[in-house]
Amino acid sequence: MAGVFISYRRQDSAGWAGRLATDLVNMFGPDTVFQDIDGIRAGEDFREAIDRALDSCSVVLVLIGPDWSTIEDNDGAKRLDDPDDYVRLEVSKALLRESILVIPVLLGSAQMPEAENLPGDLKPLALRNALELSDNRWDYDIERLADRLEETADLVRIEKSEAQVGVRRRTIRYLSVLGVVLAATLAVVAYFLVSQPDLERAFEAFSIDKPANNQTIPLGTNQTWMLKGKLQAADKQHTDSSKTNIKVEVYKLQPERLEVSQDGGKMRISTERGLWRFESAQFSGEGSYEILATISIGNRTDWRSVTVKCIPKEIAYQRAIKQDREIRGASAVDDVKLGSTQLPELKRDLNKLQQEFFVLLRADDLDGAEANVTKTLDLLDPVLPKYPNDWYLQNVRAYTFKNLAMVMRNRGNVKEFQRALAEAERMFEIIREQKPDDPGAWNGLGSVALLKKDPESALMYIDRALELNPNYQAAKHDREIAVRMLEHKKKSQANPNQ
Repeated sequence: MAGVFISYRRQDSAGWAGRLATDLVNMFGPDTVFQDIDGIRAGEDFREAIDRALDSCSVVLVLIGPDWSTIEDNDGAKRLDDPDDYVRLEVSKALLRESILVIPVLLGSAQMPEAENLPGDLKPLALRNALELSDNRWDYDIERLADRLEETADLVRIEKSEAQVGVRRRTIRYLSVLGVVLAATLAVVAYFLVSQPDLERAFEAFSIDKPANNQTIPLGTNQTWMLKGKLQAADKQHTDSSKTNIKVEVYKLQPERLEVSQDGGKMRISTERGLWRFESAQFSGEGSYEILATISIGNRTDWRSVTVKCIPKEIAYQRAIKQDREIRGASAVDDVKLGSTQLPELKRDLNKLQQEFFVLLRADDLDGAEANVTKTLDLLDPVLPKYPNDWYLQNVRAYTFKNLAMVMRNRGNVKEFQRALAEAERMFEIIREQKPDDPGAWNGLGSVALLKKDPESALMYIDRALELNPNYQAAKHDREIAVRMLEHKKKSQANPNQ
């Protein structure tokens, strides 16, 4: 019988939900946890399954991620405002039962929603004492949650001592029973053979930085997206990148959880620079996905996951253009239809504006440079969604936002600098996915990293550009800047008082 019911929304916290469910199963056994992916049989009525699960559970964990209360449906209405929303039904039904302990669980630095921002039947949730699960101290927080479940819900751990030292075995949900026993044994042996502080730091440093959790990914014809994250060597024995292995899995979450093959992807690991990247994760059309990255060092494993939403590239452009113009106070774009001769003329005008921008920037004419960006986007914005795969138009948008970032940097406007730089980076990522062997896209990502003062990432991108085109002069110039920046960064870290 299910003792713990996990209520969550896929778009908000699917990765955390899977991670939590695995840990609770390891601690309390497989019959104590109800999660929709594994607990509802195909073809079974959702409402009846939820009612039956609530009948047999004593605890409901309400997973609240950063967007739990604000996620919208296709019509732009908040999902929690819908009386038939499945998350609202799960939580409201649980709150009505005196026999069920309802615990809000905060994830990803989420804050507890205020009662006035919740529908009437969910307002009592705001009065419940919440517990936080942090990625940085996950094992510790899981122990706190397990202790609370033992104290208040009469749940008993299978073997408490084993769970305390073996909580990292959550990744073994993908292995057979024999594999679980073997991996656990090896993990215990590795615990005593490898320097624990260094090994723990290596696992703590491991991350998925791109895409971010809950990010929307614009899918082009290749339906791929590059993954990138941080890592570090465990100790001197493991400084060789070949000693560190990372495996990527992608699961489409709707209408049911299905794995998408990643056979065509290439993993690149550099423990020296503390970075890894996967070129590139494969998706299968529009929808929500969980990305799971598992790291193995020696005989130890750990994993990170993010949930993303994929949409067609042309829709992503429409949304990004609308949002940017609202932020800048620009008027909405008009519907423009170009003839066969007008598009080349437009490109010539855009090229002229790009050349004029740097004349203005070098003269420190920030007003003129910003006006140049505005004029460029006024010409480009109505056209790009109609030609979403046009390589030149996409490059113009990427460099225009990089130009805007430089203007805002010189003005001291940090918020707009970061916003413009993020859009430039996203555009170069889109171009790279369309043309994986385009050195200009790789160097564009490197130039954005330089503006972000991230020389490690810059070198990773620029070196790839030079692999593709060893005579790429702009990349050579940017690499010199990145090397100097990295040397300065290392000196500053070694002598922080200088």
